[in-house]
Amino acid sequence: MKRLSPPAAPRLYYLEQTDSTNNWAKARLAGLSHLDAVYAASQTAGKGRLGRRWENAGPEGLYYTIVCKVSLADPASLPLLASLAAAGALRELFGLCCQIKWPNDLLAGGKKLCGILCESTPDGIVCGIGVNLWQSEAFFAACGLPHATSAAAALARQRENSRGPLQAEGAQPGTAARQGEGLFPGGVLQPGATLPQNAAQLLARKIGTEFAALLPGFAQQGFAALREEYCRLCVNLGREVEFAGGRGIARDIDGQGRLLVETEAGGAAVFTGEVSVQGIYGEV
Repeated sequence: MKRLSPPAAPRLYYLEQTDSTNNWAKARLAGLSHLDAVYAASQTAGKGRLGRRWENAGPEGLYYTIVCKVSLADPASLPLLASLAAAGALRELFGLCCQIKWPNDLLAGGKKLCGILCESTPDGIVCGIGVNLWQSEAFFAACGLPHATSAAAALARQRENSRGPLQAEGAQPGTAARQGEGLFPGGVLQPGATLPQNAAQLLARKIGTEFAALLPGFAQQGFAALREEYCRLCVNLGREVEFAGGRGIARDIDGQGRLLVETEAGGAAVFTGEVSVQGIYGEV
């Protein structure tokens, strides 16, 4: 899929704390330009899809919102574009390979790393992206989130799987360090390296770049412009899934971003609601 150069110099705002970066952007949307973005060190009232709460971990995570103010052929599937942008940014910056659980959750090592919530307003769309960066397994256990992970933890497991246990200075095997070892010039990490101290800032800028590069084709053609790349990363395909209308095997994703499921009663095209996937957590 061809990627186009993003427009010049969108603004990136930084906040020490806010209730929600989506709320902050919506309140100021009339004065924000297309592809302006904001990220925060702490978010006290973040939310995800279906009204769920996004747990605040202070500077341990990235809380980010980007503004979209162009006409879209298929705005309903914008969250799927956002998942590709986040996956691309994590891969290019940190060498972290993610999969997408339809429609827009990112998984690393079979655990949820990133969630996305897009909200439409008369002045445009705000696209919120929350990425777990530094949280420990103990943090997620305390929050009752055994199937969640962070980029640091996932990178540690990725290194263990490919090169043996992580032995960073000042860290125990299997834990993540913040030293920034393995950095390429410009702050880009070798695959399996640990996160730099300014990971949130780097990731906020890179997500904006990836989002802008994917958007022109999507604006004209809708999800069909992204379908091939998205399907390569989608963990649902070929697996048994359960949705509001029943259960079956997820076979494909159509040009509108709908999950096509083969059920005993025939084919079903799923676009909204919760979809569970058999056998993914802790296995992929």
